[in-house]
Amino acid sequence: MDNIEMLKALYDFQAVYPKTISFDEGEYFILYQTSARQRNWWQVVSMKGNIGFVPSNYVMKIKQKKRLSVLVVNKFLINALLGIVCMLSASASASASPSPSPSPLSSSST
Repeated sequence: MDNIEMLKALYDFQAVYPKTISFDEGEYFILYQTSARQRNWWQVVSMKGNIGFVPSNYVMKIKQKKRLSVLVVNKFLINALLGIVCMLSASASASASPSPSPSPLSSSST
């Protein structure tokens, strides 16, 4: 668990770009990836299971002495995974839905 970097939101943020996520002040994230190309945006996993980018100046890394307990991190990971599973199952059931029958008005009758 020592190699997991936790972040805490310093401010509220409303996502306006694709692949970014909205969050409220005080929310926690797991840092997923940083990039030299995208220094101002960090890819994170939220406690709700969202994966996306957040502005790096809106979050702070939780220092070693302030690290969350293993129990809190485990709870975070479980909630995030449940959120991801819910999103996947919702999209799978939406794509598995039968397409509606063509409207009788749109068919050509001869």
